Amino acid sequence: MRSLKPESGVLPHPDVQSLLDWISECRVRADLRLTFLPLDRLPSWRMSERTLEHETGRFFSVVGASCTGQGKDSPWGDQALILQPEIGILGFLTARIARETVVLAQAKAEPGNIGTTQLAPTVQATESNFMRIHGGAATPFLEWFRDPNAPIASDTLQSEQGTRFLGKYNRNIMREVDLKSTGNPGPLWRWVPWRILQKALGLDFTVNTDARSVIVCGDWELLAGEDAAFQPESSPNEFGTLLHMSYRSDPDAGDLPIDRLLERLTAWRSAARQITTPKPILGLEGWTFDAGSLVNRKEGVRYLGVGVRVNGREIPAWDQPLFQHGPEGLVVLVCQVRQGLLHLLLSRRAEPGYREGVQFGPSLQTNAVEAPRVPACQIQSFLLSQLSSPASVTRSSCLQSDEGGRFFQSVTRYSLIQPCLSGSLPNN
Repeated sequence: MRSLKPESGVLPHPDVQSLLDWISECRVRADLRLTFLPLDRLPSWRMSERTLEHETGRFFSVVGASCTGQGKDSPWGDQALILQPEIGILGFLTARIARETVVLAQAKAEPGNIGTTQLAPTVQATESNFMRIHGGAATPFLEWFRDPNAPIASDTLQSEQGTRFLGKYNRNIMREVDLKSTGNPGPLWRWVPWRILQKALGLDFTVNTDARSVIVCGDWELLAGEDAAFQPESSPNEFGTLLHMSYRSDPDAGDLPIDRLLERLTAWRSAARQITTPKPILGLEGWTFDAGSLVNRKEGVRYLGVGVRVNGREIPAWDQPLFQHGPEGLVVLVCQVRQGLLHLLLSRRAEPGYREGVQFGPSLQTNAVEAPRVPACQIQSFLLSQLSSPASVTRSSCLQSDEGGRFFQSVTRYSLIQPCLSGSLPNN
């Protein structure tokens, strides 16, 4: 990549260590500090028997819900959920320098992050934030994602953690621009080469979950630049070749054509009988208000209150509730070669926060909420056994602190596993 002055906002001497050094500098500059407060004494929030909500009626609230249904699709019972009906914007700007794609990443300090500051999308904002309900500064680069006539590389509506949010959705957007048109992005944004950001994705607590969501929904050809996405040369091994072959194959070449997959999802949604009914937060079965927190001891989760002071955000101080789960969560995506092509094993996820009722999810997903309620089915038990099998190959694994703007140091391990099997995984 040709040399550019640091004032251009391009990461100088681009390598992973330079990126980590910049994040560390931003972390020191942010100087994020937390003060723990009782939920019923948060200055900007109102707590009643029914709900915990912001004094403006915006941003988000904590509400109670009774989640009922039939059979294995209804393990949730009473839950305290985050209600955030606004559609947020998660967006990355990309540009080209010579043959390389660069991505405008933000070093964003969040109260719930491990390490406070992690890489985030160019824009990561709720509607209340970018409408400036807080009375603070405008959201930088927002105009690039709100122009209805702008050429957009990718734009999808995605849900967010249906076990904790009630009907929350974000627009995941990727847009290519001319590097010079954005000007100097400022100290908390850097144009990062995609090949460097790609390596950072494998590091613990470095790239936040919102950024990962945009990337996986984005235009992979755009990110690859003039190099082909998943080209074998970038991963000169057998698995790299398998990825390349799978990515380049016909979409209908798998075990189930795309139309059949969508038909199956539609059938699942039609058959789902899950009903989410509002219920006062102080009347939820299994939940108590104790020492200023809303707690479910059986599931090992709680909502706690914090006061936040930080440099570089739209406002320098605020207060809010955060959700915390105790044990480390686990999310596993299993891959297997079937009929010569690499396949990924998806599961049916029926979660109370999904408006559609059911979505495709990872092969295995466990957390504090599900573990006490959901009996392990045969395939889940099999997958758990594969995690500890020396014959299985872990292709990728890293730790994440999920959604640091709403969760407090809630850690999950995300892994891509290739079991060594004599037979095929079921497809049902």
